Amino acid sequence: MAISQEKYDAIKSSPYSPHASWTVWQAIEEYEKPKARMGDLSVFEDSPELLQTLHTDIVFVALNSADRDIQPKPFSAFHDTSPYAMDYKMRYAFKDTVLWGSYLTDFFHGLRETDSSKVKVFLAAHPDFLHHSIARFNEEM
Repeated sequence: MAISQEKYDAIKSSPYSPHASWTVWQAIEEYEKPKARMGDLSVFEDSPELLQTLHTDIVFVALNSADRDIQPKPFSAFHDTSPYAMDYKMRYAFKDTVLWGSYLTDFFHGLRETDSSKVKVFLAAHPDFLHHSIARFNEEM
């Protein structure tokens, strides 16, 4: 089910928006490289078509953000322009499926690490961070 303008605006202005996004990316032409336009956030400009596409029926939750800095822009997560990022694979996996337009977020905000075994070690040493993250995630949902 599509989201309302009010819900979209609330999510966009929330403190979570730089850590979250939607399974929507700019289309690319056949002659362009697979990672082309990954960071093009103009796809999130307000329009009736966008609101008809976005939904919260399905939510994808990643463990944590990669080791690169997050752009402080709404919905910039999962739209990484780094040549090392693999976010572009989601564009191909979700395109033309019921998953297109779903909500994406990281469970642990502010924990930048690509090695999940290090995340486990960090959480064992910082149980308060885990408890804070659980509360924050519940609030985001």
